[in-house]
Amino acid sequence: MRFAGAEGASAVADFSVYLRSGNSPVFGASLAPSVHDHGLFVWSVLPGDYDVMAAAQHPSDLDASFGYKVQLALDRPSRCAQVAGAPAYREAAGEGDAGNDVLVVDFRDTPHGSLTASTSDAAESTGLVLDNDTRVLITGSSADSDRSGDDHDEYLDRDTYEIRTGAATTELTLRLDWADPQVNLDYFLFPAEQTAEVGGSSRFEGNEEYNIIAVKPNTAYWIWVGASDSSTGLPAGYDLTVCGESVSLR
Repeated sequence: MRFAGAEGASAVADFSVYLRSGNSPVFGASLAPSVHDHGLFVWSVLPGDYDVMAAAQHPSDLDASFGYKVQLALDRPSRCAQVAGAPAYREAAGEGDAGNDVLVVDFRDTPHGSLTASTSDAAESTGLVLDNDTRVLITGSSADSDRSGDDHDEYLDRDTYEIRTGAATTELTLRLDWADPQVNLDYFLFPAEQTAEVGGSSRFEGNEEYNIIAVKPNTAYWIWVGASDSSTGLPAGYDLTVCGESVSLR
């Protein structure tokens, strides 16, 4: 589901679209114009009737109304199929190395991310630019090592990669795959040097996480991969396929 507000929407603090079944929201997403120009989410649903609900929130009355567009479409799993063969980038920090941790993710906080206490870790510079119709593979490994010392931190090893979107790229699809279904890996996408995520996937359906995230062109992002502390069977290697697309609802 994609959605965007017309002229005037940038004055709204929060513009959200939800998919609802009966009185219960199934899933939704919010649009922050400072982060991307449209909102986006993909979700698995059972056959049936659903309501689409759009809502705008702002601390004061708006000077004028604004229009919006909502697009619903079936996703094609083959659209961003897993890349086979040699990776475009391989984790350089090494299994269990804290050098690429960078962020701690804690769901008690808003935003969820915060920089680690370390002054020596950094996102790995992949040199990858995700242009429209570009598909790349990043490989890495998650270790069984808890370094945060925080009982509320839900992740063990963390890996952070810096990529950049191309001149026309407005969406990234990220597909994270690993072999052992007892391992639980998640990913989140952050604008580089920031701690508020713009999207991610933490649903844990077997041994894959998959989602589409709206992004801005010509922008650096951090891809953060973390091993949940519920995982057994670590260390575990993973394949992260990233696809760039150019989509506009304007």
